[in-house]
Amino acid sequence: MLKLKDSTVNISQLKPELWFAAGAAMVIYDQYNNLQNCVITSGNDGRHKDGSFHYKDQAIDLRVWGFSEETIGHVRDALADYLGRDYDVINERNHIHIEFDPK
Repeated sequence: MLKLKDSTVNISQLKPELWFAAGAAMVIYDQYNNLQNCVITSGNDGRHKDGSFHYKDQAIDLRVWGFSEETIGHVRDALADYLGRDYDVINERNHIHIEFDPK
């Protein structure tokens, strides 16, 4: 299941490519732990680096609570493989960051 952290998460203008990524994340999260919901913790909200893809509605962050470091790595790798080279999938230690960044 795909959820939002809370009402502060802004995905109202999220690009279609990120909806695709969120759907992929939901399936992959379920493969690694069917008890762990796929939770978007940030879209175009919060504080991010200058020039962040979040501010272009081209990035989301995903919660990794309940996953071991090893599982986070596997989930990140599975997402990167599935989404392909037009996406950057980064393990930020306390979340997985996905951005649409066509090469």
